[in-house]
Amino acid sequence: MRLRHLIFDNFYWKMLSLALAMIIWYGAHMFMREDIRPIVRPLQPYGTRDFPALAVRVLTPGKSASPVRVQPSTILVRVGGDLTSLDRVTEQDAIAYVELPESPLTEPITNRVEVKLPPSLRLLSAIPDRVVISPLPPR
Repeated sequence: MRLRHLIFDNFYWKMLSLALAMIIWYGAHMFMREDIRPIVRPLQPYGTRDFPALAVRVLTPGKSASPVRVQPSTILVRVGGDLTSLDRVTEQDAIAYVELPESPLTEPITNRVEVKLPPSLRLLSAIPDRVVISPLPPR
């Protein structure tokens, strides 16, 4: 009778706390993962490729974005992947971009460059990884 009392007394609260603990554990486990990357097959040849002058695009948050200057306007991007994927990738497949803030620019800011690649490739480096965005003077 004692064991049954331990298990079934406040049974719904115990199930709720167990479910909450499982959700928290799963969230912490996913947060602590370094990165989700494609599986590298050890027998498949692996290589790298450089894009020495990849243009940095500017993503604007709204319709009324004022013109800006990006310094430097190109970056060096090194990608890695299997050789067949590296042979097929072109400069149009690799996109380097920087996002503008919602508020209008009044002075230069430094922002991080993001690089979008096909799923079969991995970004190894982007040099420089930050660019200066400055508003152009009115004409």
